[in-house]
Amino acid sequence: MLEKSGAAVQDPGIRHAEYHSFSLATESSPQAARTTLKQALQRYLREVTPGKKGRALEARRVKSWMQHPLAQRRLCELRAADFVHYRNEELARGKPANTVRLELALIRVLYKVASREWGASDLENPITDVTPSSSARERRLAGDEEKRLLAQLKASGAYFAPLAELALESAMRQAELLALTAADVDFENRIANVRETPDGKTRTVPLSPRATEIIRALPQPKSLVAPLFPVPRDSLIRSFRKACDDAGIRDLSFHDLRHEAIARICARLPMHRAMRVVGYKTPAMLMRYYEGLPSQPDPPALAADKNMRILVVEDDRDSAEMLQKLLELCGYSVAVAYSSKEGLEAAAKTPPDVVLCDIRLPDSDGYAFAEALRGNPKTARARLIAVTGYGGVQDRKRSREAGFQLHLVKPVKPENLLQELAQPVVVHPATRE
Repeated sequence: MLEKSGAAVQDPGIRHAEYHSFSLATESSPQAARTTLKQALQRYLREVTPGKKGRALEARRVKSWMQHPLAQRRLCELRAADFVHYRNEELARGKPANTVRLELALIRVLYKVASREWGASDLENPITDVTPSSSARERRLAGDEEKRLLAQLKASGAYFAPLAELALESAMRQAELLALTAADVDFENRIANVRETPDGKTRTVPLSPRATEIIRALPQPKSLVAPLFPVPRDSLIRSFRKACDDAGIRDLSFHDLRHEAIARICARLPMHRAMRVVGYKTPAMLMRYYEGLPSQPDPPALAADKNMRILVVEDDRDSAEMLQKLLELCGYSVAVAYSSKEGLEAAAKTPPDVVLCDIRLPDSDGYAFAEALRGNPKTARARLIAVTGYGGVQDRKRSREAGFQLHLVKPVKPENLLQELAQPVVVHPATRE
């Protein structure tokens, strides 16, 4: 039988009486696996999320999952098909593919934690083979579609065409545009302080001359804090769909305007500048925009000797491949391994100069992996960098003792990682934090 946990709940929104958590010491794997997804999420929020660098944003994702009907199902009953259906349903509703990817990644990690740390060693992870998206959105405006779309939107009201134009000019998200007020816009410095971002924080968006023209031409708002676009989200979606139908435009959503805008921005700006404009913290979602484009010069701070071999050890294939693309775009030679065993084999075959390693691996952990590398004369000189979601004092202490020279907490800013890689390789470990 599952017992109530006696530990205090850190999140005030979750009452202690609402959940039962399985005990590592007393529960068998079958019993632990019978807990519901909601119960597991509650324990995850209490025990795991507080140690994450992005804990506020992850807490929001956890609470969102708790409200979903799947949360009432037992962990052992959930199958890949359930999450494929969830993915397809959310994408069809217009949710950005990256948001869905992060939501699925959370559940993938939860199952790993339950299996390795909560006594559910026989629990099968249904997310393992679920791809983030059945097909990434690649819809861009073609021919005179932009002209026809704006003409129809102008006939729909005073705000719909300017909304679309500003989206194309600034790459702001739909929620960010609808939350924008006069007080958020600084015309003198040509910037907008955007709220309603995915992580709940404010970011600064540079405004082009055309963007400022669009905002200045809007009807006068009722006050400085009133929305510049007083349009309900549902009304915007309906009007946009009708405008597309009337213009003979098929398979285009308002979110696709952001995709179009980002593609245009990436065509004229290097990646490190485009990231700041579009609001991405990591280069993962920008990779596809730069593939096939003429190579951009590196930022001066990153112009360093790239003649080094990097081994990435990460069991999340999406994260590993995105990191590989970033590093290869910057000129590094990169190998990828998805387990400790694969990593040791790759390192033995071609000794790396630098190893970027996750701490949680399917067949071992990053600490044992680091110790194995240090114990092999062929790989002992490699620079070991832990890249993990755990940044507590004990986590850093353990990585230091295992031989890691640097402990980076996800999400890692790409410019910070690249600057660290540009540093000379240190033969004798001297861990910095």
